[in-house]
Amino acid sequence: MKRVGFIILLILLVIAGAAIYLRTKGEKAAPQVAKEMASSSEKLYLPIEKLEEAWKEAKRTKGVGGLPITIKYPLEMGNKDAKVRVDAFFPGPGEGLVTSTNVMEKLVEEYKDKLYVRISILSGRMPELLGFTCAAIFINGRNYISVDGQDIVLMRHATHDASTVEKAIRQAIKENYGASP
Repeated sequence: MKRVGFIILLILLVIAGAAIYLRTKGEKAAPQVAKEMASSSEKLYLPIEKLEEAWKEAKRTKGVGGLPITIKYPLEMGNKDAKVRVDAFFPGPGEGLVTSTNVMEKLVEEYKDKLYVRISILSGRMPELLGFTCAAIFINGRNYISVDGQDIVLMRHATHDASTVEKAIRQAIKENYGASP
């Protein structure tokens, strides 16, 4: 009887392994070091066409890894016609993804018609398409914004800080909708 249980367990492990393999088949690992990849303090602008291409890839690789936290990504919230558009990318589940998602969900609730947010885990060809492998948040195509005379670059660890992310998005709403968003 123990032998039958062992064989069933072995078969289940093989099936699970095959399912994971097939789900991630064709996924390219993000380049470890590439000269064309952006540094953490670099100001970047991405045209809407490039962001749209990345979002097609995000939808293609939805739920990559099969972890419970990754299943809901890519995530879209808010008004698609809003003047403020946020595109957020994270290398995987972690503090930055959770913190930023919570802040953006709160702001979308507050500014329903003025904000459109898309959040994704970098997967598939996204690092190659976008030119970076670290966390980055783009507001209207830029990963930087000036708040109170200081530039905030929303890459790497800046994406983990809820107050920084919130300040940057509120500033963009103020710039696009006037002094009292």
